[in-house]
Amino acid sequence: MFEVTWNRYAESSFSFILAKWTTKEAEGFFELVEKSVIALSKNPFLGRKINDNNHALVISKQTTIYYRVFEKHQYIELLVFWPNLRNPDHLLKYL
Repeated sequence: MFEVTWNRYAESSFSFILAKWTTKEAEGFFELVEKSVIALSKNPFLGRKINDNNHALVISKQTTIYYRVFEKHQYIELLVFWPNLRNPDHLLKYL
């Protein structure tokens, strides 16, 4: 299994999403993220490859996790939780 780490953008974007939702919605999203992270640790190439090391995994119709795989070192870095309705041009600075 691959180790999963969160960079500061992943942490802040995750917190931002949780802050905007009700407690019930936030709990459901947290569980969804937890399941997705476990799945990624078992299969790091589960998401769609977007360039050399970066991948995207849609975890809900509203949100995609962008992450980087370091295959040699057996770890994944979560880069950002991205709202799917947001302009993708702004995403490039996080990848």
